[in-house]
Amino acid sequence: MKLFYTSNSPYARIARVAVLELNISHLIEMQKVTVGDPNSEILHYKPTGKIPTLAIDNGFMTIPLKLINSLLNMQNSTYFKYFLKLKNN
Repeated sequence: MKLFYTSNSPYARIARVAVLELNISHLIEMQKVTVGDPNSEILHYKPTGKIPTLAIDNGFMTIPLKLINSLLNMQNSTYFKYFLKLKNN
């Protein structure tokens, strides 16, 4: 998974802290982006460029912070692993 963030976004900061507190930084790649930059990597995934954005390995994107934190919280659960397996097939 890849978490797109900016250093000045309070919502992205919450998501980054969740990754650290849940001790899952080895599973999440953090990608700092510049909002408004036409060459920003996030625009390839999300044309609106909204931050924070979580890209799951199967291409699924999520924006709302509550949903991001829910996914981060359940990343070790059986349901989450099953969800990823379904999306990859």
